This record gives sequence, structure tokens and C-alpha cells, in this order.
Amino acid sequence: MYRAYTVLLLFIIAVVYIAMLMNVLMLVTTVKGIVETTQTTIDTLTNTVKTSNGLIVTMLGHHRQIDSDVSECHGTSSISHVQVYPSRWGTPPAVQTKDIVELPHDYGYGSSTLREWITRCMSLDTHMLAISTRLATNVIQRNLVEWKIAPSFSVHTIHNMFVYHYSPDLIKPEKIHMVSNTDVVTSDHDLDRVRLYYDPTTGTVQSPVKLG
Repeated sequence: MYRAYTVLLLFIIAVVYIAMLMNVLMLVTTVKGIVETTQTTIDTLTNTVKTSNGLIVTMLGHHRQIDSDVSECHGTSSISHVQVYPSRWGTPPAVQTKDIVELPHDYGYGSSTLREWITRCMSLDTHMLAISTRLATNVIQRNLVEWKIAPSFSVHTIHNMFVYHYSPDLIKPEKIHMVSNTDVVTSDHDLDRVRLYYDPTTGTVQSPVKLG
């Protein structure tokens, strides 16, 4: 009888041990599956990152190409579309409104402040070109010539305009003088000379401008 109980006890212990071993094996198998799944996920994420990096590099390449194309077409230094305007106009206004409007003469888009500045400069170009024919005629016509300059133009811009439009055939560059309205000048009258009187506090030209 005692021997039968011993055998039964050993059998139960063996069954429990086998059950525990099977549970351990199942746990190991489950952990292995989780590890394999995790590794697969990591590999997938790695490939996704590599693909994304390649896409970013491609997009940056396209961005640089667009930047280069814009620079070649419009004279810009970067993708910011900074236009290169005629040097005789001087520099655009430093302080501008934040609105966006279409600019004249295919200059793209910019603020309404910039649009007004371009319009004024183009109007002054047209005004000076119209006077060119009168400068090329007789003395009487030259004596009647006068330029109506908007008060917003600096004396340096107007000087550059005169040099560009009239020098050296109609008015020699050395005959285009920038004169402060506080300066003392000679009283002689010279129809080959133009004096650009300006306000020294603001640097703007006084209108109208005449020969003499």
C-alpha cells in the first residue's frame, strides 16, 4: 500500500513538472514571437526612415533647382524673390506694408508700398524721356524745360536718373550738380547745367528742377 502511494505521488510530481516545463516552453515561444515581431517592426520603421530621408533629399534637390531657376530668371539671390530693380531708382522703401499685391511691369508680387514706389519710378522715367526731345532742340525750348519731381525722391536717386537719361549727349555729367538749399551758389545762368536743390534735413529734391 505504501509503495502504491509512493508511485502515485511520483506520478503526480512528474505530471506537474511536465506541465510546468510545457508552460515554460510556451512562454519562451511567446517571448520569441514577440521579439521577432518587434524586430520586424523595427526593420519596417528603419526602412520607412530611409525612404523618408531619400524623399527629403530629393525634395531639397528640387528646391535648390527651383531656387536656381528663379535666380536666373528674375535676378534673385534666393527663393525669397528679391527683385533687382534698375540701379538708377535707388533702393526700395525700407518700411513697407505687409499686404501682397501684384506689382507692375512683370515684377511679380510685393507690398502696396513697393507697388507705389515702382509706379513713381516708372512715371519719372517716362517724364524724363518725354523731356529728352525738348532738350535736343533750340535754346528757347531748353529755357522752358522743367522737371516736376515727386517729393519722395532723394537727391541721389534724381542725380542718377539725370545721368542715366541725359548724360553725356544732352547734359554732361559734370554739369549735374547736387546743391543744398542752404548753399551759396553763383548767379550765372547756364542752360547746359542743372542744379538739383534739396533739403539737407530730408535729402529730398525740391521741385520743379530747371536748367540754369
